[in-house]
Amino acid sequence: MAICFALGCVGDSKTAERIMLPEYGDRMVFRNCHPDYGGKGYLYLLDKDKFTHAMESQWVCHEEVIPEEVIEIAVDDYLEYCIVE
Repeated sequence: MAICFALGCVGDSKTAERIMLPEYGDRMVFRNCHPDYGGKGYLYLLDKDKFTHAMESQWVCHEEVIPEEVIEIAVDDYLEYCIVE
């Protein structure tokens, strides 16, 4: 799932949105926008022990988080995770 958010969002209008729902599986819907074709994305690996569970589906950290590793990806290598409407 994190890869989908790393693909960027180039808005075609003020109504641009990215959507992830169970019915799409591991894919993200880009509505009125598209991934950053030809661009780069970044995945940040964080220490999960610093986070606590909150509000059923969210995780929070109450201190500054410095990534343990940053992984650069090419957006075009992950376009199979995109549904552009």
